[in-house]
Amino acid sequence: MAEPDKAERSAALAVALGIDRLKSATTVRVQRPNLLHWWHGLDASSQRFILKTLLLSGLAAFGFWSIVKLGKTNPDQTWWAFMLESAARTGQLFTFQYHSQPGTDPWITQLARLVLPAAAFFVGMISFSRRFGRRFFVGLATRRGNHLVLIGESAVSVALARAFREKLNRPVIGIVPAEPASALSPLEKAGADLVIGDARDPAVLQAAGVQKAAALIAPEDGGGVVGLVAAVAEACRMRSRDRALLPFVVRLDHGDLRALAAVQLSSALRRSNVDLKPYVRERTVARGLLGRYPPDWGQPPGPHDIHAVIVGLGSMGSALLLQLAGIAVPSPGRRTVLTVVDRDAVALQERLLTEVPGLAQCAELRFKGADVAAADISPAQFEDWTLDPIPASAIYICCGEDRQNLAIALGLRRAMHHREGVSAPMFVYQRNGPMEVRALPQIHGRDIDTLRIVPFGSIEEEADPVFLIEGEIDELARRLHENYLAGGTGSRETMVPWSDLDEGYRAANRSLADHLQLKLRSLALHACAGAAHVDGWTWTAAEKPRLEELAQQEHDRWCRDRWLRGWTYGEKRNDNQQQHPDLVPYDRLDEVGRDKDRRIMLNLPKDLGQLGMSLRRDRRVGIWFESGAAAPSETLVEALLVRLEELMAAAPAEHWQLVLPLRASAELALAATLAARHDVAIDVAIIGAPGFDDVGPAIDRVSVQKLIAAADRAFVLLSGKQADVPDGARLAALREVCDSIWIAGDSSGALRIEQLMPESPKSWG
Repeated sequence: MAEPDKAERSAALAVALGIDRLKSATTVRVQRPNLLHWWHGLDASSQRFILKTLLLSGLAAFGFWSIVKLGKTNPDQTWWAFMLESAARTGQLFTFQYHSQPGTDPWITQLARLVLPAAAFFVGMISFSRRFGRRFFVGLATRRGNHLVLIGESAVSVALARAFREKLNRPVIGIVPAEPASALSPLEKAGADLVIGDARDPAVLQAAGVQKAAALIAPEDGGGVVGLVAAVAEACRMRSRDRALLPFVVRLDHGDLRALAAVQLSSALRRSNVDLKPYVRERTVARGLLGRYPPDWGQPPGPHDIHAVIVGLGSMGSALLLQLAGIAVPSPGRRTVLTVVDRDAVALQERLLTEVPGLAQCAELRFKGADVAAADISPAQFEDWTLDPIPASAIYICCGEDRQNLAIALGLRRAMHHREGVSAPMFVYQRNGPMEVRALPQIHGRDIDTLRIVPFGSIEEEADPVFLIEGEIDELARRLHENYLAGGTGSRETMVPWSDLDEGYRAANRSLADHLQLKLRSLALHACAGAAHVDGWTWTAAEKPRLEELAQQEHDRWCRDRWLRGWTYGEKRNDNQQQHPDLVPYDRLDEVGRDKDRRIMLNLPKDLGQLGMSLRRDRRVGIWFESGAAAPSETLVEALLVRLEELMAAAPAEHWQLVLPLRASAELALAATLAARHDVAIDVAIIGAPGFDDVGPAIDRVSVQKLIAAADRAFVLLSGKQADVPDGARLAALREVCDSIWIAGDSSGALRIEQLMPESPKSWG
């Protein structure tokens, strides 16, 4: 892919490293006016139509006004007849039929005579060209290159075209087999220009400008992949060697064809300067979901066991299971438990362990046979699936169609409600979009916990160019591979530049990059935009022992990645037989092997600095308004905001993490205001069992749901009904997960802001 500019790279890395989540959410919710929100919701065709209509309407009004300024041609003419005559003469301005009287028409009318017909001609030519002059617009889009070429007109293609236009502002060329039935096809409405023809014809690909393209994507497995690969190889023979390899993302649902593509087809394309990237939509969605919501998202800071429950082991469930097995690596000494609930659990277990024998070494696997129906989930089943052997940290529901998945999520929540226990966050597969899940807080009120039911897997998410093409996220993986090369201790197959690296080893580096967030969270660190504090970074004495633990954690992740790819232990490394002597516990590694893992964390500040990023240590600040029932005054909120900003200015090298117990509506306003001005994030610490009275009575639950979706963490701080928990116990619990607490009150008309420090220094690792 062509070298992205700094803004694009920063935006893509922000997704990969979890940067500015709160800012992006609050920008949409707070800062964008309704009219602008409506405008951005329109497709490109509608926007063009509105702009042309406004232009012509404005010109017509201008022309009409210029005619009216001339006055009546007949003094006895009535007012309405004069208006009709002026309207008719305005129409003449557009069609060159207006006859002026030399020396009598004012300059404003003379200007209208020139501008109106020229504008009408221009708009008409644009409209004509968009319908009949596609080749002209394709030529404009491909002239400078760095555009996207899409094959096919599926819903994913349309979403991709819209995403590339809106997120990356790049031209998009779509290749479709036949002329659209309507004047503008869905791809054109999304902002793409069309080339008509068979994508397996090299001439058609060249007409779409693949020689200069930034990426080529075939998002639907329509057959004929071998022919398409041959055509791409032929069309790209003239691609300049000065350009980066062309990423060719092709969907391959057939497993055997995927294996063929990874070897023979990929090698053939390399000779044409093309980098083949087999695309499996479920794997892409799983990677995106766990990048946005790491496995410990529903847990407070600190070391924890990970227990992920997957309900339904179809294609999506299998992809989640394998991604979790690879990156859900807890701190040393902690457990990873993966529970699968499916009616064919036994048969699926045998198939999975036959296809991926190393899966059994990655986690404690539990397969539970059950025909899951929303109305029949009993509290006993809920306990067996989610509380044994340890409470679940996340539940993923991907059984079938959207409504079935949503019904199962609500059935599990009801079963939890009868136990009056602490719920785990639920992630519900919703292919058709998140609207039904987002409506739950209004429908279900406070009977069950609906705030931490998170939809995933929509077409729009799948079409995210960051995760689909992986070019920007690969920037981090490439950097990590360069560090590996600098160590000089790898095999002949791995000690090569990224462009020559086998796809299997690239995937291993991507797995390392995907796990990076968990490592940073273990050390209470945040990646931030800007490299201002990289040069002066040093690891503290308190962090150095944890670095050794993280090296061990990294070794565990590396072993999992190798096991999932079919590697086993061997006394000597043999890449052909996939054997490696380092596939042993960390305490049995020699120092050379341990140093590889240590270098990853020791070099991390420098690596991020080269990407325009920096590391900052978290400062966790809890916000506590004394009165949760009544809304705090604006004066108090403003005073607290000023105090917090003064504190932030005094410690610019720290990352500020607000911890909100959701007792007062001012917490949301405070978070939105700070996020708009500074690089901050939030944790949501729910006090009380969700579903009873989990948020303050004055807080809108829909706003809370949006805030939770933007949070770095959303965990239950205390179990039990909130009404049964005294304020002292709540404050003490909040104090346990914060570096300091800011208590604000305005009782008796007097403002009071007090900083409450912890009883002992915190060590989040």
